[in-house]
Amino acid sequence: IQDCNDEWGGTAVVDECGVCAGDGQSTWYADTDGDGLGDSTETMDACEQPTDYVADNNDLEPNCATNDTDECGVCAGNGLSCRPVELVLDGDSWSAVDANEVSAPVGGFQNPFNITEACNTITLDLSNDGNGIFTCNSSVESFTWKVLDSEFCVSSDTQAETCLAYAMESSEEKFTLGTAPLSIDFMQTLLSIDLAELPTDFSIYQNYPNPFNPSTTIEFDVAAPTNISLVVYDLTGKEVYALASGYHVPGRYSVVWNANDSNGEQVSSGMYIYQLRTSDAVLTKKLVLLR
Repeated sequence: IQDCNDEWGGTAVVDECGVCAGDGQSTWYADTDGDGLGDSTETMDACEQPTDYVADNNDLEPNCATNDTDECGVCAGNGLSCRPVELVLDGDSWSAVDANEVSAPVGGFQNPFNITEACNTITLDLSNDGNGIFTCNSSVESFTWKVLDSEFCVSSDTQAETCLAYAMESSEEKFTLGTAPLSIDFMQTLLSIDLAELPTDFSIYQNYPNPFNPSTTIEFDVAAPTNISLVVYDLTGKEVYALASGYHVPGRYSVVWNANDSNGEQVSSGMYIYQLRTSDAVLTKKLVLLR
């Protein structure tokens, strides 16, 4: 008996595609974006090459013809679509505010990106290239940010991406991060200050109550945009706790000291010094802790 190659006693047979001694149907890969590369997860077995299918299966991004989706998920995008322009301020920053829209309220906020940390003041500075600066008290951290699917997401070299619910008010002057009861409102810093009551001098006020236990409030005035530091020292001049630092716009600020040192330990009774320092002024007052 001859096989399909006309060889007597041969074993070659015609495959399902009509080819003598053929391999049968070939596996083809969907080319949905038309870049000539196939999606290894979407296949079809056929004798002839189907329309919109190719033999190559190396398409890393099957829905992007350039094989290059930006961090906002846009094919060949410029990375700007997930950076809303209303969040990028010129000459201003975002400050955490309380229900009365006070830029530095009495008390503190829970750090929205680190729930174990409390912040007397929080500011966000955001740029349209996706870079940002987060300030909590005297701690300053750089990060990258984006808004996707109504979530504000940040990440840094030391922190994996964290996303919080995000909602901007129609006025575009205030937005909320997180969900109640742990949500925090952010307002344009200059709008959270009563411009009619802007201080004309740098000042620091006597803490109240004084003497105190367990916490006391310290208020200070910033007369011009500048970097400041507000630090508590013991009587030997050793730094005990940094209450505030970084760039501040004109206004009156208020911070609370809970009589903790920088390690979170309660300090002992006694007299302490608190000092406001700017590039042009150094202002000092004393306070007393009674346990």
